[in-house]
Amino acid sequence: VSLFKARQLCGAARARVREGADPAADKKIAQQKKKNGHTFRQIAMNWHGEHKRWSAHYANTIQRRLEMYVFPDIGDSLIDQITTETLLFTLRKVENKGFLEITARLKNYVTEIMRYAVKKQLIKSNPALDLDGEFTPPETQHYPALPLDKLPELLSRTDTYSGRLLTRYALKLSLLFFVRSSELRFARWSEIDWQQKLWV
Repeated sequence: VSLFKARQLCGAARARVREGADPAADKKIAQQKKKNGHTFRQIAMNWHGEHKRWSAHYANTIQRRLEMYVFPDIGDSLIDQITTETLLFTLRKVENKGFLEITARLKNYVTEIMRYAVKKQLIKSNPALDLDGEFTPPETQHYPALPLDKLPELLSRTDTYSGRLLTRYALKLSLLFFVRSSELRFARWSEIDWQQKLWV
């Protein structure tokens, strides 16, 4: 703890004593909360554990990012003592390293974790909601559209493509239907009306 921070904590403790609080009792309550699993790390891991539909890879990625960038700063902090300023300080360190994409994702994770804590009635409001607009958004690179004169080449290269057959079919279907790639990839047999020759 820095000298400046120690003085701040000392001043806050003296103010609490003047208000009639018992520092020993406060410490006991804080220890009990930690024991009961009210630290940010414990709440985050509870939130993480409730997402059963995540793939193993995605779940591991989220946990690794939290352990690398968030837990070292606020993992052992009590969930009800975490402020917007605390979260901003933690995420700003990641942003300053130039990891803009990771910063954006961490902000989303932290917002969801704090929302989870609100639902569990551990905190009254979500301090992460005030982080909107605070960080530099990651640059997105859009792929250029294919020029019309290149379409015959695309069709011939699709016909001679030696990769997965499913990929070749998907390319041909997307040229026929002009749907979003996600709509094509997540299409279901129940959407096909074979009698009418319709995909609804």
